[in-house]
Amino acid sequence: MSIQVPQDWHPGFPVTNAGFLRISASQVGAEENRACSDFISLKSRPAAKIGEGYIQLRYPSFESFPLGIVRDALLSTINNDKVVHEFEDIDEVSESAINEAIKNARNKVEKSHKLWAVDALSGYLMAWEKAREEDIAQGIDFTDLEIIQAFDITETSHTEWFAWGIYLTSADSKIREFRALKFSKAGLTTINPVRAGVIARILAEGVPHSEPSWSSPRDPIYKILKPAEKVRIRELGCLDASQAIVLEDTIAGAKKLFEEKTLPTVLQRVQGGTQKPGPSCRSCRANTMCPTLPNRPGLLGITAFAPWPKAYSPSKFHSYRRCPRQYFLQDELGLRTTQETQNSAQQRGLLVHAWLEQAHKRAQECTKEDIPTSSSLGIIATELGWNQEEANTALPFLIQHQLTCPINKDSKVVTELAIEALDTDADITVSTRPDIIYKNGDDLVWREIKTVSSIQDIEKDIYFNIYPQLPLAIRLMVEDCLPKEVIEKLGNFKNKRVELELISNDECKTISWDCDDANVKLSAWSQLAEQVDSWASDTLFAPSPNPPCNWCKVSKWCEFANAEQVQADIGGLQVDLKTGEIIENASIPLISNDDRVAKALGLSASLAEVSENDEDIPF
Repeated sequence: MSIQVPQDWHPGFPVTNAGFLRISASQVGAEENRACSDFISLKSRPAAKIGEGYIQLRYPSFESFPLGIVRDALLSTINNDKVVHEFEDIDEVSESAINEAIKNARNKVEKSHKLWAVDALSGYLMAWEKAREEDIAQGIDFTDLEIIQAFDITETSHTEWFAWGIYLTSADSKIREFRALKFSKAGLTTINPVRAGVIARILAEGVPHSEPSWSSPRDPIYKILKPAEKVRIRELGCLDASQAIVLEDTIAGAKKLFEEKTLPTVLQRVQGGTQKPGPSCRSCRANTMCPTLPNRPGLLGITAFAPWPKAYSPSKFHSYRRCPRQYFLQDELGLRTTQETQNSAQQRGLLVHAWLEQAHKRAQECTKEDIPTSSSLGIIATELGWNQEEANTALPFLIQHQLTCPINKDSKVVTELAIEALDTDADITVSTRPDIIYKNGDDLVWREIKTVSSIQDIEKDIYFNIYPQLPLAIRLMVEDCLPKEVIEKLGNFKNKRVELELISNDECKTISWDCDDANVKLSAWSQLAEQVDSWASDTLFAPSPNPPCNWCKVSKWCEFANAEQVQADIGGLQVDLKTGEIIENASIPLISNDDRVAKALGLSASLAEVSENDEDIPF
């Protein structure tokens, strides 16, 4: 198969040299709601030169791709004249292999990263053995295959297709297999057809190649490998030792998948021209030139340049406030865990938010008829696939919301919205998701909705400390960072405000801030700057004085973990580190302007938040 991939390029930023194409299966296979064609088109051209005015990419001193050294160690282990199933102590083998891989790593590997990597390699080796037993039962004996790529080369174009993983071939050369490394749950989700098509074509037609620098084109080495008859893609999960074949096809079927499911999407994405702000903005060389990503110098109110490009979001700050070390392990090192159950506050919040989002999409008022009862789920809960227990958990909170729902038939509503911006003074991308944006008459409103066990009587601005979404929302509204298409949908407005809706099982309270009020703007900006400043400049990430280790997902690999601690002392106020609730202390009343209350409630709120981690493998 020879595909003529057009080399022309039409991104939304100036280009001085395009160079060759190296198309990554993971990048072009991004989910539709996260795929930025300009980012993909730029990453697909390693030699590309863009116009002046961009911020030079900088990198932390530590290794920040957790699966990198694990893959290196896995390859050295399976190629080390040992058979996986003959290992006497898999943990010892894993630690030895990881130590060797760390010696060859370009960047510093943190101790927690190493501890995680040893466990991850053990999981991969167990999954590898499961796969070997399945293959032997089918009479298949796999051996290692060099890293291969598919090529489309003409006199005027050079295109390479590659995928990050492990390549195998059967001893008789009839089957080629690609092993994709995942964190967990191998085979439980459908593989993206665009990504699968690229991998399938590489297996069908791929050949070894030269290894120049990353920014130089590779030369194919033909007529070394025997032609295959079948291709397979198998996933391996490191955290749960899972493994599963997710695609098996003939060579003809692989080519058909590529031509029909993959190629049209790839051709559209690699030519650029459209933008989708999101997680990719942090590492995009063209982020200061992007016509869609709002560039707002001074947005966060800090003067220091971050030590490396960072991405700020309220959920990340919640993690950082709980414990800087926990944040570092999860969000900077990217260590992942198997999915764990949420605490009761998190479950409650997720259910209520899901119901409200589904209801508000309709742009009509929430009514009694919409709300579940003890005997009926109602249309919205049914659409969400709830059971009666879930409905019962959310019911008291939905009843309270319904009494004060701001949406009516004349409202214009936007939900499921991600808002991104770039503070070029700090080299920090900002990301957040409003619970709802709506317009009633001349009022444009950003509303955050929080479920709480009880509603405290505290001063308005203390909420900025408890819920960092609020000062960020005000700054983004003031700086006109809402996407252009959202503003066009909502229409003209005169006033902007941010609201906080607090819902308990017996009360609903709404607090409002006028974004045009000078005092509100100053208070929000100073509070946001104070929150962001320590996070932005931190390079040590020391554990907090009251780390919630018994609740922390990554404490298993943290050298500072103290799983015995079950409650935190915030200036005399006790916070339960499992539930996030303040433990009543009659001797210390809740004073409305007491900083201890703000800190304690902030920790309580952070424990009820669900962090959003990016699960994508960046290759």
